[in-house]
Amino acid sequence: MIMKNTYAILAANGLSVAVLVGALAGGSAAQAQTAPPVMWDGSNLGYGPGAAQGVTGKGNHAIGKNAGVNVKGSNNIGLGNGAGQDVSTNWNLAIGEGAGSKVGGKNANQAIGYYAGINVQGGWNQSFGRSAGQNVTGDYNDAFGFWAGTDTVGNNNAAYGTNAGRNVTGNGNSAFGQEAGRNVVGDGNLALGQNAGQNVEGEGNLAQGKNAGQNVTGANNMAAGAYAGYGVQGDGNTASGLAAGRDVVGNNNVAQGTAAGSGVRGSDNVSIGSNAGRGSVADRSVSVGADSSAATQSVAVGAGAVASAGNSVALGAGSSAARGAQEGYEAYGMARPQNSTGEVNVGGRQVTGVAAGSEDTDAVNVGQLRAASSASEARVGAVEHSVQNLRNDLDSQERMLSAGVAAAMATASLPQAYLPGRNMLSMAGGTWNGESGYAMGLSRVSSGGRWVYKVSANGTSRGDFGGAAGVGYQW
Repeated sequence: MIMKNTYAILAANGLSVAVLVGALAGGSAAQAQTAPPVMWDGSNLGYGPGAAQGVTGKGNHAIGKNAGVNVKGSNNIGLGNGAGQDVSTNWNLAIGEGAGSKVGGKNANQAIGYYAGINVQGGWNQSFGRSAGQNVTGDYNDAFGFWAGTDTVGNNNAAYGTNAGRNVTGNGNSAFGQEAGRNVVGDGNLALGQNAGQNVEGEGNLAQGKNAGQNVTGANNMAAGAYAGYGVQGDGNTASGLAAGRDVVGNNNVAQGTAAGSGVRGSDNVSIGSNAGRGSVADRSVSVGADSSAATQSVAVGAGAVASAGNSVALGAGSSAARGAQEGYEAYGMARPQNSTGEVNVGGRQVTGVAAGSEDTDAVNVGQLRAASSASEARVGAVEHSVQNLRNDLDSQERMLSAGVAAAMATASLPQAYLPGRNMLSMAGGTWNGESGYAMGLSRVSSGGRWVYKVSANGTSRGDFGGAAGVGYQW
């Protein structure tokens, strides 16, 4: 006769028991067909060859070949061949082949994906994607994407994108984009864009754009634009534009425009315009206009304007201030030698390149000097206003991004229903870099326990809102 629907159950004593369910058909005897073995010791459940072996905790569930073996904690779930092995803490979730193995330290780690979240020491870490979140030591780290967030030491780090946020040591670092935010040592760094923010050592650095903000050593540097802010050594530097502010050594330099302010050696310099201030070795200089440049404490305003002498001003396209300070020179109409501190003299500086005049409208009359001084002050004021607007725009963008990160953190922190036939309404909040976000979620597990439904909505302190929904089937 034929026996149908036969299952093998591995009891706690190690014996395999065959349970026959279904009709018996007449005829010759046939070998009973068996399903994969089921292990049930009254608390822990294992389904699959070798599943749930060596378990000492309670309430653990393992489905898949060799899933959930050597588990010493309780209420852990391993779904997939080899998932959830060697776990010593509680409330951990592993979904995917090899996922969530070798987990210890603290509780509630989640790993979803092929070999995601292995070798984790900490708690409340989340890994989504193939090989994401491997080799993590710390708490509240999030990794979303292929190989994202691996080799991380620290807390509250976030990596979103293929290979994003790998090899990070520090707290509160965020990487969004393929290969973004890799090889970072420090806290509070933010990378947005493909390959942005790689090889950073310091804190509070912001990189936005493809390949922006790479190879940075320092704190609070900002780079916005493809390839901007590469190779910076110093603090508080700001670069906006394609390849702006590259290879800078110094502090508090501002560059706006294509390739502006690249190769600067010094501090407190302002470069606005395509190729403005490139290769400058100076402090407290202002270069405004394409290909303009200025020396220490000098101002060059206009396309191609050059103030190569210290304490000088070059105003207008193609203008040049190269003489600088002089001592003991002879001046027309003066009985004794004179000294100057630089060109375009307003308060002791010499004005060069202008013929002496005898009328009120000539360069030497008081009215002309006042007009030149007013024009210079107006242009410098416009430069300062532009720089301030740039900083305000970057600050506003940073606040908006920080609020978005806070909302994402809040959404990721929403608990969900886990018992069959139960609903859960949950709320969560998050904060990041002075901004906040909040989230509300509604989840349900079907009566059979196989379907999980979840919707969420979030908002930020900047007035932005978002939502998400998901459904899952477990077996």
